[in-house]
Amino acid sequence: MHPEQIVNESMTAHVYGESAVVTGVYHEKGLRNGKAYLRRGRFTDTWVYRKGEWVCVASQSTLIQH
Repeated sequence: MHPEQIVNESMTAHVYGESAVVTGVYHEKGLRNGKAYLRRGRFTDTWVYRKGEWVCVASQSTLIQH
């Protein structure tokens, strides 16, 4: 798979001290085996504030059927 574009939307962040959970929806388009594809999914990312910067420590995504 060769993604050409990935766009996040409908993102929500919940901050708990020095941790945050971000959820949202993404749209992806690109080429797979020479053919165009479109995918849409939901994601959850978990972030921790370490040494002055936010670091993503876990990420999960699930495809949504069209």
